[in-house]
Amino acid sequence: MWSFPLLIMAVVAWPASSQDVDQGTCGTPLAHFAWPNCHPPYYYGTVCTFRCWSGYVPSTFMTSSTCLSNGMWSGGVYICQPIITGK
Repeated sequence: MWSFPLLIMAVVAWPASSQDVDQGTCGTPLAHFAWPNCHPPYYYGTVCTFRCWSGYVPSTFMTSSTCLSNGMWSGGVYICQPIITGK
């Protein structure tokens, strides 16, 4: 029998590098098995939505993340999980 580790997601905001903050932008938004639907530079107020890779579905309720004035992204890491089909 196979067992898989449980994935636990914490809702956090993460800082950009100090260089990014000095330039008035955030770092790249974080996502697992997904692409952010926004492009750099990520200025304050930039809103990114996400798109799961083919064969994956969202596993979070978060639909977007916003670049905040402190150089951090709102929300947490966007995570997609593989589609599991029963046989």
